[in-house]
Amino acid sequence: RREKKGSGKKAKNHIFLGSCLDLIEELPNELVSVLCSDPFYGLNIEEVKKVNDAETLKIYKDDLKLYAETMSSLVSKLPRVMAKNSWVCIFCKIQSFEWLKQKLEKVGFPSDIIPGIWNRGKTGQTNRPEVNFGRQYEVFVYVYRGEATLQRPGQGNVLTYSGVSPMEKSHPVQKPLALMEDILSRFVLPGAIILDPFAGSGTRLIAAIKLGCNPIGFELDENYYNLALNRVALALDTKDAGRLDLIE
Repeated sequence: RREKKGSGKKAKNHIFLGSCLDLIEELPNELVSVLCSDPFYGLNIEEVKKVNDAETLKIYKDDLKLYAETMSSLVSKLPRVMAKNSWVCIFCKIQSFEWLKQKLEKVGFPSDIIPGIWNRGKTGQTNRPEVNFGRQYEVFVYVYRGEATLQRPGQGNVLTYSGVSPMEKSHPVQKPLALMEDILSRFVLPGAIILDPFAGSGTRLIAAIKLGCNPIGFELDENYYNLALNRVALALDTKDAGRLDLIE
């Protein structure tokens, strides 16, 4: 029914299957107002999280070398596709924050020396609770280009939102929609082009839709591509019905 109504077809205008390093080459010059993404962290997830699912481990081929190669290549492509006055916001592990920040600065995106912080509001996981504190926060790099300015100046760098419950997750590291809305709303006005090179389950694309923006997402894994496609189609249905408040 969704396909007949056209929202399924419209969703395919927003999310694309394939490698972000290839797909980004097809974008026009200076198209993107904000790049906002949550890539793999390069931390060997099976060593730091309680992950037993073989399919999850298959998705997370996230050794540090692969992370460095992927992010270095992606960052090198940003000067062409980002608008003259634009923002880049990328989640990362704390160990990679300074490295990623310097990579972005070298291609023309200055940044604050302090990261943005997502506080989950409760203790997170650790694989060795007998000697390590639970991880309660994650960080993100945010940088700007040209004369970009914040749409909501004066906001704090710590954003506190409860994580998505395991029963509601459709992706192993899915982040809350409200968090992504908050972040994006600091950078953009309605109508902006938002790029997510690592779309996952499509949460950032849906946040962009709720804010009246035009999202573009890339996803390498076919299962998550189809999941994101369905979620984006449902969000477009709800938007067309005039009920943005009901998008979850």
